[in-house]
Amino acid sequence: MLVPDGTQKALPYDRGNGRIRPQRTPELQRLYDRWRDSVECQTFESFLQLNQDEAMLQVPSMRRSLSQRSGGSSSSAHSASSAPDDSEFEEQDKKPRRRGPLTKPKREKTAFIRRLGACVSCRTRKVGCTHWDLTEFEECYQSSKHGDEIHLNGVDELSPLLLGDDLLGLEQHHSPLALIPQFQMGMDLAALPPSSPISPVSPLTPMAPPSPLFMSAESYIGWGFPTTEDDHLGRFQLMRNELLIAIGNQAATASNNVGCWQCQFHPKDDWAPRGSASTCLERFATPDEIIDHFSTVHHPIELPDQPIWYKCRLCGRGSNDYQYCQQCGTVDSGSQEQWIHGYAVRVGPALLAQGCEYY
Repeated sequence: MLVPDGTQKALPYDRGNGRIRPQRTPELQRLYDRWRDSVECQTFESFLQLNQDEAMLQVPSMRRSLSQRSGGSSSSAHSASSAPDDSEFEEQDKKPRRRGPLTKPKREKTAFIRRLGACVSCRTRKVGCTHWDLTEFEECYQSSKHGDEIHLNGVDELSPLLLGDDLLGLEQHHSPLALIPQFQMGMDLAALPPSSPISPVSPLTPMAPPSPLFMSAESYIGWGFPTTEDDHLGRFQLMRNELLIAIGNQAATASNNVGCWQCQFHPKDDWAPRGSASTCLERFATPDEIIDHFSTVHHPIELPDQPIWYKCRLCGRGSNDYQYCQQCGTVDSGSQEQWIHGYAVRVGPALLAQGCEYY
């Protein structure tokens, strides 16, 4: 029987050193490693199972009481079981048979032995072979196992960026900032003021005022220079407007429930399609209807993440809060008018050369 730890049974006859070293192949070594890993895993699991045994968690007084109760019955049971039984001798004469599936270590061992085969003598006699010397397999397994541990222990725990520097190809004595060309950074490193890490920034140092959170409606509604984006809206080459344009607004209160959204398409705008004669002020019941109408009849559009904004009826400032105006301080919800905005999309030059219609 083959044992991974190197202990071997005595041979029925001598063959010099008593063992035959098989030819080691990568496939055999892989099967042997799987066998050894399963053996160690089973040993570790049995150790955990031993620690989690219910007998280890019982109170000592409870264990003593249980042992005292079963003391009288154990002697009688021992005397009864000491009597010989004919069925035991019959079971010993029978060949032991396996009941149930094999464990994982036994399955891996069986796969390794079947792939390894038997020696010539045992194959001729058709008996189980115990002549193989698995020393080289065990040495390779131990060396690969300890090699992984050495590689992991060699990493310095205090330098978490060491692996990242190796992957990036950076040397230890050069900072990543010094290796970046200046034309890619967009600034002159020599013109920057020297930093002083010793003196921190004082909390009394005046700082620049923050930029306003929301822009005015006039600052982001309009037509900007178009940008070419390949495959941005599918397989067609399109040119999308950088700035948002007005698609429609809430022309009436929602209590009417009919015609409360009005189209805001104007043919005089720079982005308007050719051949548009009049301004469209058609009304719709829902925002989805006006978006479909604008994209189908007038111009293809692309909606942003937040298409609906609110415009104050008193001062005209745009905001994303329908209950409060930051400029005039109006709190009345009726003073905030809802507007739908989107990006106007045009067909790019690549499709114009193919004869596509220009919007």
